[in-house]
Amino acid sequence: MTYSPVDRLNSIFMINSLHLLLIVLLSISILARANTARSGNGNYITLSFPSFDPSSSNTFFTVFTAASIASNGALQLTPDTLNNVDQLTHKAGRIFLSNPFKLWETDSTKYSGIRLASFSTRFDINIYRTSGSLPGEGFTFLISSSLVGPPLGSEDGYLGLTNSTKNGHLSDRFVAIEFDTIKQSHDPDDNHVGLDINGVNSTVVNSLTPFGIEISPVNATNYTVWINYEGLVRRIWVYMAVQGNPKPANNVLNASLDLSKVIDKVAFIGFSASTGARYQLNSVLAWELTVEILKKDRTGLSKSEIAIIGASCSTLAVLLLLLSVCYYI
Repeated sequence: MTYSPVDRLNSIFMINSLHLLLIVLLSISILARANTARSGNGNYITLSFPSFDPSSSNTFFTVFTAASIASNGALQLTPDTLNNVDQLTHKAGRIFLSNPFKLWETDSTKYSGIRLASFSTRFDINIYRTSGSLPGEGFTFLISSSLVGPPLGSEDGYLGLTNSTKNGHLSDRFVAIEFDTIKQSHDPDDNHVGLDINGVNSTVVNSLTPFGIEISPVNATNYTVWINYEGLVRRIWVYMAVQGNPKPANNVLNASLDLSKVIDKVAFIGFSASTGARYQLNSVLAWELTVEILKKDRTGLSKSEIAIIGASCSTLAVLLLLLSVCYYI
């Protein structure tokens, strides 16, 4: 079968039109996933991960040391194997979103000269003790000035955050919310939440036992954690409940926190965990993060921000399949 020049031009026009349509659809998908929204206080961007695809590790996440993105759709901060105890003990891992966030900026219109971004996050976790053993050591939600792995020696009670040499040093430049299952000399018990600034000696710490929460109970339990940071008042709140329950009215931790005094303007957000002689599986099952876009950055999403948000792999695959089918019609 032969094609006339007109048929060829029509075919080229149709293919180019399909390319344009796919670009538009992909852009809509990206913006929908980003879920940017205006509010009375500014613009926000939301990233939502109902589960985690191991193939996305190079796209969305940076995975360090003992951590992994497991085939069951979870972020594993420490090894998840049950076949060899030696692979579970004395380990530390970190997983970050690969692209950073601007969390504060200088602003001459503010009395303090600093404007801090507000953020909120919600994630589902399972801290699993194997075969009824005692759990250890702990898990954290982490904001770090650097996209680096856990320091050497950050296993055991250092939660993948620091080590015996660096603990408490200003040069570490991180903030973490710890969920700790081992009692150290500075801890209230072996079941507590704390605010860690440049070290594991928590600035503010509360036992979770009075709230009826056990981080790693004998019967495996999924929990949802909510963390809210309000930049205007420089304060952080943490809430926790069994997965499926609504956000509680009472927080488990409430602390003053000026991020501008701890971390760089641009920082990375993720998780860390460690095990010691006692061990546990530290799993993040789902994650949603909403961050305020500071005024100076509201000209639109940068290429890096779009890259981290992206369309889902399945959406992209369907679009490419549609293109290939239409090309050969």
